[in-house]
Amino acid sequence: GTITGTIPVGTTSGTGYRIRVIGSTPSTTGSSNGTNLFINALPTISGTLNTCIGSNTTLFGSGTAGGTPWLSASTGVATVNSSGVVNGVASGTSVINYTNNLGCSNTATVIVNARPSAATLSGSSTICNGNSASLSVAITGGSSPYSVVYSGGTVNSYTSGTAISVSPNTTTSYSLTSVTDANGCTVASPSGIPTVTVNASPIPSFSTQPGVSSCQNVDVTYTTQSGKTNYSWSVPGVLNTDYSISSGSLSSSSNTVTLKWLTTGSKTVSINYSNGTCSAASPISSTATIINSTSLSAPGSISGSSAVIQGQAGVTYSVVAVLGATSYSWSLPSNVSITSGSGTNSITVSYASNASNGNISVTASNVCVTSASSPNFAVS
Repeated sequence: GTITGTIPVGTTSGTGYRIRVIGSTPSTTGSSNGTNLFINALPTISGTLNTCIGSNTTLFGSGTAGGTPWLSASTGVATVNSSGVVNGVASGTSVINYTNNLGCSNTATVIVNARPSAATLSGSSTICNGNSASLSVAITGGSSPYSVVYSGGTVNSYTSGTAISVSPNTTTSYSLTSVTDANGCTVASPSGIPTVTVNASPIPSFSTQPGVSSCQNVDVTYTTQSGKTNYSWSVPGVLNTDYSISSGSLSSSSNTVTLKWLTTGSKTVSINYSNGTCSAASPISSTATIINSTSLSAPGSISGSSAVIQGQAGVTYSVVAVLGATSYSWSLPSNVSITSGSGTNSITVSYASNASNGNISVTASNVCVTSASSPNFAVS
């Protein structure tokens, strides 16, 4: 008779194998077949065992392929050609069989994944320069999370509908390049071209403002661009204590104001506004030092050499600095000239060969007042 047997999986390939029959009832052991058998190793299958509907993956069988090496058990899910190229037809699994030229076969299961069916980018909006807008992608089907590639960059681990922040400097239209799901399947035709319109933000400036210093109780005017909205003034101190308003106003509709500073010190006025659509990113500021405008003390006694000779150079004269003074004016005898320090409380002079005897004096001043003269300093 004929006995059919199965060689156990994992049996080492090679020669030297024989067959004998062993019975249990009655217990008996037959003779071997007397001829060495050769057991061939099973072929192996390698390659990526998943693909997407409409895509393919290539499998590789070891050894030499047989006459019809590749077969698919479920051609409605996946087909395979003689080169081992598996084409995804529908979502599901199919067992792929490979047979080598020795008649030995092995199988591998290929998974076919469904593609995301649609992906639409949206988020058209209008923003001010320096601000951000939100885009989003509505994705149907496939397996989350997704990888989204769009004209502004790449977003990994994306969930459908999640906001994508963009900050264009100019009006920009965005489009999708690709959307890939967790199984590596892509959307066939991503859609949507939202546009983010960027409006320019204004940059405030002062057209009128005081200089670096000004006088107490004297009108100073601050003016910025007209025709804007939502003017926002910032003035230090308390109205009618630290400053008063002579004309104009600090209201949201006013682009100009004239103040009198009632106290001295550093004063910084700031203004911001909107152009009707966008507000300025930051205000503009004007700082002035407010000086007591009533009087300055006269400079004290002059220090320096009183005995000089005609033609002498490098002679220094000075007075102690006067509080609140920003400049000094020196009066010198004929043919005596300042060589350095002009306008300060310490000067260096040169005596010409025809210089005359006389007096030296100095006054101190600021933008508001000039002091009385110092005591005369006689030189001869």
